[in-house]
Amino acid sequence: MNRAARAARWGWVVLMLLLAACAPMRPQRPVGAALPGEAAQALRCVDRWSLRGRAAFRIPGSSGSFRLNWQQQGDRYRLALEGPLGAGAMRIEGDAAEVVVESKGERRVYAAAPELVLAQILGYELPLQSLRYWVLGLSDPHVGPATWGFVGAETGEPVLRQAGWTVRYEEWTPSLSPVFLPARLILEREDIFLRVLIEHWDLDPTQLCPVGRS
Repeated sequence: MNRAARAARWGWVVLMLLLAACAPMRPQRPVGAALPGEAAQALRCVDRWSLRGRAAFRIPGSSGSFRLNWQQQGDRYRLALEGPLGAGAMRIEGDAAEVVVESKGERRVYAAAPELVLAQILGYELPLQSLRYWVLGLSDPHVGPATWGFVGAETGEPVLRQAGWTVRYEEWTPSLSPVFLPARLILEREDIFLRVLIEHWDLDPTQLCPVGRS
């Protein structure tokens, strides 16, 4: 092999190494993964946060997407949902006992669990009370046992199974040092599929539990 050919070959090797070094990488098992340990212990104290993002759903005979703005203050929540080009804008707020829905200039109050109300409005079940924990990367302490595992030989994505749902955490963001928060997750139950992409977290880190203490 002449000198020019060897130089060309090594040039390609160097280029591929540089591209590999610059390629974005997902944390394989991030510190903030919802697993028993210090990070989960720290996040258990958090009860005030907000997020902005997008979601897409697929159910038999229907599919769609919407923008999501979620504020959580203790047991009270406030969600703003908006379809493409502002279609179907809806505001939902309440707690475990009451739900207030504003849509198309109307305001209705429901004395029922939010899951029942949302199933009637959206056409599919949305486990809101559990989702407030799942989006943080935590299991819901109020709905029975949870099991954890990993999928993917390369990425080692954490998977939570609880209350008949499977929650797969695909991407994380180091937005709350020293823990990670979910950036993309998938929820599945029977014929319901929901993907949530979180674009921004707002969470005061002073809420974190002191790690290593009860």
